[in-house]
This record gives sequence, C-alpha cells and structure tokens, in this order.
Amino acid sequence: MRNIKNIFTIFVTLLTTQCIFSEPVIEIYNKTNESIQVDIADGSSRKDITTAYVNPNEQWNSGDRTTITLNTKLLMQVSTKANPSPKAFMIDAPGKTKYLSWDPAKSQPLYPQTGPLLGLLGKTKSGLSLSNNINTENIALTNPLAAPQMPKKPSQQQPAATQPKPTQPKLTQPTQPKPIQPIPTTTETDLEVKLTNATNVWVSFSITLQKVNPSIILNVGPIPPKLIDDLQKAYVAQEITPFAVGSLTPKDSQHMNRKLSSTFSKMIIKIMPLGGDSYLFAFDPHGKKKMFFKWDGNQLVEE
Repeated sequence: MRNIKNIFTIFVTLLTTQCIFSEPVIEIYNKTNESIQVDIADGSSRKDITTAYVNPNEQWNSGDRTTITLNTKLLMQVSTKANPSPKAFMIDAPGKTKYLSWDPAKSQPLYPQTGPLLGLLGKTKSGLSLSNNINTENIALTNPLAAPQMPKKPSQQQPAATQPKPTQPKLTQPTQPKPIQPIPTTTETDLEVKLTNATNVWVSFSITLQKVNPSIILNVGPIPPKLIDDLQKAYVAQEITPFAVGSLTPKDSQHMNRKLSSTFSKMIIKIMPLGGDSYLFAFDPHGKKKMFFKWDGNQLVEE
C-alpha cells in the first residue's frame, strides 16, 4: 500500500511539473498592420536561435523549443519590409517569461504584454499566464546583429562628362530677424512610484492612470464583473492609459519613474497575489512627485 502511495505521489508531481512548464518561454504579439520578422539570438554568444514571422495583429510563441529556457538571455531584432533596418533589444530577465508586444508607435516599441482589460484577467490575449512575466526594466536597446554587406555591381556605362555652366551671382535681400518664439510650458511632471510586497507570496501588479474622476473605482477586493465592464468601456473611450506592469517576489520592491500629465485624476493599482483573488485600489496623484505603496496581503497602503 505504501508503494502505491509513493507511485501516486511521483505521478502527481510529474504531472504538476509538466503543467507548470508546458507554457512557452516567448510570445510576441504584433500589434501593427504589417508583418514583422523577429530574429532571436542568444544574448551572450549572439548565436542565432530562431526567426519568427508574425502576421499583423497575431501572436507567435516559441512552443517547446529546448534551446530557449526561462534563464536564457536573449537578443531580439525586429524588421519589416517597409523598414528593413532592424531595431535590436537585449532581454535579460532570468526566471521570467518573455511575453512581449510590438508597436513602433510607442516610445518603447517592444514591451511586456498587459493582456486584455489592462491586465485584469492576468493572461495574454492567447491565454498565457502573466503572473511571472518580464518587466519593462529588463528590456534595453542594443546593437543589431551584423548583417552581410552585399557587393556593389560595377557600373556598365560611364556618365558623359559635362561642362560646368557659368552661374550669375544672385542678389539677395537682407532678411529680417524672426522674433524669438516663447517656449511652451509643459503640464507634465516626473513621478516616482515605489511598490513593496511585504508578504511571503509572489504578486503581479498593473498600474494605470484614469483621466476622469471615476465613480466606478473604490478600494475593493475581488473584482466584480460589473466593474470589469465599466473599466473596459473607459479603456475603449481612451480615458485610461497604462503606467506600469510587473511582478514582485516575496519581500521585494520595485521603483518606477514616469512622466505624469495633469489631465489624470486617478491612479489605479491592481494587485494579483499568486493563487489568490485580485484587488483594485485608487489613489490621487495630483501634486505628488513620489508615491510609495506597501502591500500587506489585505490592503495597499500609501506610505
């Protein structure tokens, strides 16, 4: 009987391990209207691993490729037919999944996926878990992989020699100096945010900013479906914009520095403990240059 229990325990352990590691290490979501080519290489040796071809508004993932692990340092360079000069990024995030989005219209075109509904579901559009995904700080621009230089063909026909034409001096009228234009004042300020996980549980988080003074946001626990619907409507109306997304190990903290526009009236922070319920909290960022928060397992407290 004891042997049967041991065999059953080993079987459950193997099955659980297979479920945990069955998800791919890399997913790239092409959020543009043109196909992209992503060359993926080892970040240390710069040796080619694979090339991904991602259609517009579709996802590509690395599947079960054994040469790519969670601890592999990666170099990714993205190119298109319209812009063949690649942009290269170094991805250095040991132990993290690399679920990324590509949108060259953003200041950082390659960035962590947030998932539908601003990450409220905790999954990518394709259904992969974002609980252990990469942070923005783990992605950096780098030099692209060396491309072979194609030899130039010699010209078959020599251009005929031309005699220079004499030019007449042009008389120019003196120009009046232009008045100095005043520098426009900006309404953006730097905001430093620190988020501390004071618990012994791994947590994921997403921070968004909302333009209007929302009556739908309160300090609430498990997210009700009605609140998710209201947030989705606000996101479609461009009243909500992402600020940061990431994860924290137990007793860990993370600093984030961003530009904050005065048009935003609420900062919404979603806390997603591993294996538990999700929580939403709202804070007022007006007039603040620093906002430090601590998650104690029940409340998110501004310190």
